[in-house]
Amino acid sequence: MALTFGNTIPTVLSGMPVQQVMSPAFVLRADCANFPSWCVRVKLLLCEKEVWEVAVGGKTTGAAPGEAATAGASMSTSRDTAVDAVKDQKAKGLIGSMVDETLMHVVADSETAAEAWTKLEKMAKSAAPVYERELRKQLANFGQNTGKPVGNLLGIMAVLRRELRLLGVELSEAEYVQALFEALPVEFAATEQAWISGGGKASVDEQSLGALSI
Repeated sequence: MALTFGNTIPTVLSGMPVQQVMSPAFVLRADCANFPSWCVRVKLLLCEKEVWEVAVGGKTTGAAPGEAATAGASMSTSRDTAVDAVKDQKAKGLIGSMVDETLMHVVADSETAAEAWTKLEKMAKSAAPVYERELRKQLANFGQNTGKPVGNLLGIMAVLRRELRLLGVELSEAEYVQALFEALPVEFAATEQAWISGGGKASVDEQSLGALSI
């Protein structure tokens, strides 16, 4: 069975169509709760565009285009380091393009990309406890996904586990695997029994590979 990686979530190419699972990291939610995963993607984008340093910088200068910071500058740039005004606007625009429309004014009204980033980060911290409860509830009720294609179930679980880990929530692999089995079709019952008989030691990644091979 072949695998393809679309939107960072593996999908399965088989005789049945598999709907892609999009990571919540693509757009920052209105409450900024998914900031931990969103900021990873945005940091990579800003690094690709060579403007990440302004998101953690501070004072902007009227430097002309081309007077960019030295390539390979540390990602831990001091917040009082002067940055190129053109690069700052570019960074601000990229950040603003990846937030919920209700947050666009937060970015637009900020004088610098760094100010916008700080505001969003502060909003995310206040929303973190609520988001954690939301994710824990999704895991506890994972069985409600029964009937969805196996590839979708694995994608949903991968996103859920990643979001919890980025929030700093460390759950046992057994909790994720048990939740996954609650949603998998009945033909995986024997696999579940084998997992239980083995002491529940196999990780969710190992179980996912096994599920894809069936």
